[in-house]
Amino acid sequence: PEISTLSFDFSKAISQCTKTGLARMVGITLRRAGKPNEATQILNTALKLAETPGERSAALQEISLLQQRTTGKDINQALKSLERARKTLEDKPDIRLQLNADFGTLSMSVVALKKHPWLVVRLPRLFRRYQHDIEALKQETKDKESVALHQSLLQLYLGRSRFILWGWLGIIIYPVGNWILKPFDVARSTIDGAKDIHLHSRVDVLAYRAITLAHLQRCQEAGEDVSEINRLVAILKDEARTQHWLKQSQEITKYCD
Repeated sequence: PEISTLSFDFSKAISQCTKTGLARMVGITLRRAGKPNEATQILNTALKLAETPGERSAALQEISLLQQRTTGKDINQALKSLERARKTLEDKPDIRLQLNADFGTLSMSVVALKKHPWLVVRLPRLFRRYQHDIEALKQETKDKESVALHQSLLQLYLGRSRFILWGWLGIIIYPVGNWILKPFDVARSTIDGAKDIHLHSRVDVLAYRAITLAHLQRCQEAGEDVSEINRLVAILKDEARTQHWLKQSQEITKYCD
């Protein structure tokens, strides 16, 4: 059914939120709308308006995501922004912001492995740091959904790193394929504990597992989650995510017909 147009009134938000927080939200919206120049200007403004270490860290993390999107796999700028984001928290730690920064550094490094294979030497330290953050979150909060989300993401990127480095061998040697798939299976089972806390991450877990299965020629398993992914992508109504899934589904079809 059609939904009537909404007229947004930001007066309540303005009265309750910080200026840097509002600027950050506008910057995120512009980034998702595919307007990188405007988003850069607004997010830099959010950084200037930040008054606390947490606010500065949050702004830098959003800037890093924008830099990653605009520079592709050339992630040096984005990684530097994330390191700055983490360092700003040293005087006043915030485990959730630290988790996000460390996850961003890990995920960007894994994704860039094909172009920058030397990043593999950093991965053990980055995985340990992210695991340590998850354990700290578990001790600090009763928010089981957030813990499940990060545990699932840890396994997802462990699986992706194995696939990027050893996927070619997994096609030839079946036990190696099982070893590559094990973290994906753990991520898939763990993400259920996160419920719908982050639909983007749920799509990532299911989609990258399906692609890995397709590459390893395990096509029946690869197709099991496709309908669920289609459902979640339709709920999100995020154009960037929709186009990304379209490319991923074409890749699955390529290997599994």
